[in-house]
Amino acid sequence: DPAVVTSEDTEEILRHRIVRVRLRVLADGSAFEVIGAYMPTQDKPSDEIDDAWEHLYLHAGDTQALIAADFNVAMDAKSGASVTWLHDTIDDHSLTHLGAPDYTYEKGAIKTNIDYWLAGSALADRVRYDGTEPPLSDHRGVSLRYAIHTRAGSGCGPPREVGPRLAKMREEDWEEYAIDISEATDASLVAAADDPADRIEARQAAMIKVAERLLDAR
Repeated sequence: DPAVVTSEDTEEILRHRIVRVRLRVLADGSAFEVIGAYMPTQDKPSDEIDDAWEHLYLHAGDTQALIAADFNVAMDAKSGASVTWLHDTIDDHSLTHLGAPDYTYEKGAIKTNIDYWLAGSALADRVRYDGTEPPLSDHRGVSLRYAIHTRAGSGCGPPREVGPRLAKMREEDWEEYAIDISEATDASLVAAADDPADRIEARQAAMIKVAERLLDAR
């Protein structure tokens, strides 16, 4: 609703998978990022799963981001590469899960909860689950309610630590990132242990380090 929020910036993070929009609330001037994602199913090739989750992981570091996605993995799933990526993303970036108590996807006899929100730490106290929408497909949309602050509070604590601001990267930065990330992740995996979780953690650390180096060099 343009009478409530205005769009300040948009970005296609990963073609056909992840997009981002920066919104500003007109009533109180607050701004936040909304990241929309359609993540690969767990039967997809591991390279496709890793590529999508690497991109989402990097952008999930923004504490003022709300991630709305068909994650194609339930919060209570026990195994699979997507499960490890999901919980590492939540834990590493202190994200808050907001979702329906019941299933959000239904196809035949299959009912599962794979559609939900993840809120950055700076927004977790401003949003709450607000029900589901009538299904327009085999998915049900999950609604959030955002609290508008008409007066700034005076008891703010110290600024929260944030990850690299990827929205500031230029096209040439992304081109260099694509080259450097391949070498950096290969090197990190050589040094990592054989445990899959350790290897994902090593890959994630290498990705962040490359992004920080490119941004620091600007």
